Amino acid sequence: MATAAAVTGVVATTPGSDVELAALVVEGSSTNPTGEGIQDFYRGKFLQDDIVTVNFFTGPFGVYQALADNRGEDNVALSSGWGAANISLLLTYMDVVGSNDPALTDTLYVLDNNVARPNGGFGTRYPVFAVIGVNPIPTPTSPGAAVIDVGYEYDINGNTPAYVWNGVAMANSLAAYLDRRLNQSEVDLPVDADGNLEGTAVDGRPLDAQNCTNSNPCRVQTESGIARVEVVGETTYISYESEDLPLTRPLRNLGEPGVRLANAIDPALRAVVDYGYPSNDPFADPGEYVPARVIPRPRETVKFVNDFTDGVREGLSTLDDDSTNESTTAVNRRARSEVRDSLNFTPRASSERTTSAGSARPIADAVKLGLDRLRNSVTGGEDGDDDSSPGGDAGGD
Repeated sequence: MATAAAVTGVVATTPGSDVELAALVVEGSSTNPTGEGIQDFYRGKFLQDDIVTVNFFTGPFGVYQALADNRGEDNVALSSGWGAANISLLLTYMDVVGSNDPALTDTLYVLDNNVARPNGGFGTRYPVFAVIGVNPIPTPTSPGAAVIDVGYEYDINGNTPAYVWNGVAMANSLAAYLDRRLNQSEVDLPVDADGNLEGTAVDGRPLDAQNCTNSNPCRVQTESGIARVEVVGETTYISYESEDLPLTRPLRNLGEPGVRLANAIDPALRAVVDYGYPSNDPFADPGEYVPARVIPRPRETVKFVNDFTDGVREGLSTLDDDSTNESTTAVNRRARSEVRDSLNFTPRASSERTTSAGSARPIADAVKLGLDRLRNSVTGGEDGDDDSSPGGDAGGD
């Protein structure tokens, strides 16, 4: 598995490399064993004249045989879901034995919705599924070849919750999978046909291995939405953020009343969903192995309380707002972006928090007062500057 991650980094993070890719090796997945249609992923970016389809049930051995048959070429191996985890096993082999077989090393590996993604894949998150054959070994970040690992926020395959008791997060993850499981052909991937990153981050940084690091990821606007890009070893992680919650998306199909209700619910409900992930961030450290957990860390609980109270306030403000749905949605997206960009776990004073200006409704005001009291009881006061508070690093990483 370790090998799979490394393959992505070599090709995807070498600026200016001019590689002639020859064969596209496509492996099927558990729900699509023949691999039909996978060659068209990412708007056909990796299509070649020579397409070799490998049946899912042949596993990593079938992929290796297809690559060996095209040895001497610069190939692409592409698969999704459980199939990506099979390729990940091949990469693990490369990593463990230090293979220099050109059939393996001269290949760009593209793993879509990888169930063996170190932080989020359901195979690695829940190793118990190994009993039915799911690869439980985290994909290595430097296997000896270039790897592109493409993930989607909340999707149960590659971005499943860590805290299994969070039923809301689990339901949202399943909804995300069902909502977008057949849409990969429409995804706009910020790499060229050779696997090199291309484009500019929203903050102006060029997309490359030096700028888009694990400690300072790049966020890039694509036609498919915002993607978070970070390079770890030889692996380039490209993770697409979810514009709204998949769990409330059916409400948005009901017209204006449903949209307004979803806008009111989403901010607080997102805090509940994100509480199911490490550091309250579904895309935190994708290359770091994080199995399922039981008890959230103190700072995660403090951040949840802060985000939840802010979310309720934001949701109530959308009900007070007489502006158009488009304007309300834009405000929600901007607020979410600000939350996602912040890594501050320190509780903030009430005066620093978003309030619903101009609301005179007694019920709304009573709810807000109750939330303030809840937040203060958890954080130990409004100052939040004491290192001994639950918002510190107690509990470690």
